[in-house]
Amino acid sequence: MISFSAQFVNDKHPENHYKIDVKATENGIELNERQVIDTYKLKDETTARYISLSQHKIGFYALVFTKNDWQYILSIDERIAETVTPEVLVEIANSFETES
Repeated sequence: MISFSAQFVNDKHPENHYKIDVKATENGIELNERQVIDTYKLKDETTARYISLSQHKIGFYALVFTKNDWQYILSIDERIAETVTPEVLVEIANSFETES
């Protein structure tokens, strides 16, 4: 499986937990519509879904979108969701440059 993952956890403030995953679409996560909180359009008209996730008793929110056969998952710890809003994640997603 081809994928990329980068994770940041602040050792003094573990709630500052950010993660970016990029996976081949066929290896991406399957979205359950019950997880979807909202849907956004990126500047290139790509649809992105803001979802709720749980991993090891910790809640996460993630913005998930697919471009050029790659699934991107930008996730944050639920404890910082008021600071890192879905709109902030959309801004980050809009900064990704991909080639067709």
